[in-house]
Amino acid sequence: MDEHVKMSTLLEEMTRLNRRQVLKLGGAALLLPSVMSLAAVLDACGGGTTSTGGGPDIPVGGTCPLTGGSAVLGTPMAKALQITADDINKAGGPLGRKINMIVADDQSDPAAAARETQKLISLNNVVAILGGNGSSVVLAQLPITTQAGVLDINQGGAPEITGPNFLGLTFRTQSTSYYYPMAHYAKEQGLTNISVMLLNTTFSQVVSGQFDAEWKKLGMAPVKTKVTYNANQPSYASDIQKALQTSPDLLIILGYAADTTIIVKEWYSTGKQNHVMGLDFAMNSGFVQGVGAAASGLLKVGPKPPVSSPGYLGFAARFKTQTGLTLSDYPNAGENHDQLNILALAIEAAKSTKGSDIAAKIRLIADPPGQEVYDFASGATLLRQGKKINYQGASGPCDFDDNHNVAGDFGVWTIDSQGTSQLTKTYTAAEIVS
Repeated sequence: MDEHVKMSTLLEEMTRLNRRQVLKLGGAALLLPSVMSLAAVLDACGGGTTSTGGGPDIPVGGTCPLTGGSAVLGTPMAKALQITADDINKAGGPLGRKINMIVADDQSDPAAAARETQKLISLNNVVAILGGNGSSVVLAQLPITTQAGVLDINQGGAPEITGPNFLGLTFRTQSTSYYYPMAHYAKEQGLTNISVMLLNTTFSQVVSGQFDAEWKKLGMAPVKTKVTYNANQPSYASDIQKALQTSPDLLIILGYAADTTIIVKEWYSTGKQNHVMGLDFAMNSGFVQGVGAAASGLLKVGPKPPVSSPGYLGFAARFKTQTGLTLSDYPNAGENHDQLNILALAIEAAKSTKGSDIAAKIRLIADPPGQEVYDFASGATLLRQGKKINYQGASGPCDFDDNHNVAGDFGVWTIDSQGTSQLTKTYTAAEIVS
């Protein structure tokens, strides 16, 4: 019986068990609602098909915020993983085996992420966990993946994510240098009186601290006002009032689309003329539509994708066709695409699905030197010919350093009166890491 059939049989059996019987399953224990939730996720994501190639399907887990505070990002992430799995499977899959992509909802919550990660490992026997958006979520799942010897490729921002505690089994596909364009662009434009509004998340706190360090490095006076706010509030008027009480030249908002939309609307209603800067994934097309005229003149920062590269163009077209979404609005989805391609190519190179074996090959297939490839199919062909490859992704080069982090170009965009984002300034990876 192949692994997918075993999993489906176990799920069916567990739905017939009562709570007490489920608890007796020990390490694989799941409460009935959780089983049903996972089954629903599997159904929504297409589950997997039995491999007719070189062996059973390879189960790969994905933790995505399908609900909760980061939900606006979760569905595009999950869709990117499934689209990429389909592409890989059409090309025959790593080692002639198909990818069985299993996506779980981490609910934008560390406790839920830990539970779902444990289930993916103990019930589904996944060889890796991908996705991982949000530092607190990733930090909750890493002790579990590390103990199990399972590879984790994520988008978390906290420095300790790729620290020594996680035994080299963790790779981060998101460049975490948001602070750099914020600080340098502000100084270049003479915007020296800064106020920061930050959502109460680990990521926002990390970026805020990094900004402070870079601002000091540039010889600037400390930020006068910082206001931490919570998600899912109907109004942020009192927080905005606190942030504006020092009459800042620049208001930096470190939040997601939902809260940033409310903040910008309420800021605009005050009639203040200061500059406002936010994060690219928060100030997406939905945000622009939501705030209307208030969008004109806003600044946003984020990684600058290689929009003219074959890797970006090819995936952006498929992503648009299959989801109706624009990849530039959801840069995280490009990273998820790259995560799965990198995993599949590393499995092919390692000829193994063991976590440590895969990890040992990731830099071999992703870093230079080597022939540049933009998808699994071309990369696997070259690997089978004994050639060295250098994967170039939809999110950028994906060149991992010794700490398994990537460095990429960042940009500052200005939203014009038509709601279009115009690239204003580029900061290269070489500048940032120097």
